[in-house]
Amino acid sequence: MARTAQLSVVETLSPAREALTRINAEIAELRLSIAAANEPIVKLIAVAVRLADAEQKLAASRGEDDERRASWLAADRDGPRPEPSDQTLRYEIELVEARRDHVAAERALPVRQEEAQRLNERLGALALQQRAVVYNVVLEAVRDFCETELRPVIAEFLRRENALRGVADILWQEGRRNGSASLSVAAQVSAAIEACRPDKTNPNQKPGERLLRELMSDAGARLELE
Repeated sequence: MARTAQLSVVETLSPAREALTRINAEIAELRLSIAAANEPIVKLIAVAVRLADAEQKLAASRGEDDERRASWLAADRDGPRPEPSDQTLRYEIELVEARRDHVAAERALPVRQEEAQRLNERLGALALQQRAVVYNVVLEAVRDFCETELRPVIAEFLRRENALRGVADILWQEGRRNGSASLSVAAQVSAAIEACRPDKTNPNQKPGERLLRELMSDAGARLELE
């Protein structure tokens, strides 16, 4: 679990974790800037979609006008000439406005896209720096875990195993001195000790994956098994 918020007032971050804190904060701020820069770009791009929609609606409406005009011509021009419908006139006005909007959007879009690209390039460079610092922090976390979690467990394991090996040594010594049946028992004790050793298993990658993921936003994250 991430622990930055749980760090006590007397606990200080290492230089690598301080550097990671700064980079994480800068990346978080930069992502907000990118989101803000992309918002008008999306809206400007949508202007082209509205232009295409206006063109399609006007074309369809003019097609209906043409059908009415064709029917009038086929009827030997009986009655007044059909005029464009109110819908067509409205769509023509909308198309003129959409084209003006599109021209303005096309002029404004490159500048905003260039700024967004600059921000994204900066984000990419920061992400590379972040990875490099994260790897150093991972090394610190592993060393800390070895000292606080693994070394005490190994020391206790060896203390208990050495006590059992001491029993086997005594039995071996008894057998060499007296030629007694203790040699057979010593061999069985040694085999029992070896049987206690766990078989080699596949590495558990979940704690490492979780640590890498958390360090991307929390420089105080620690390597934890659960």
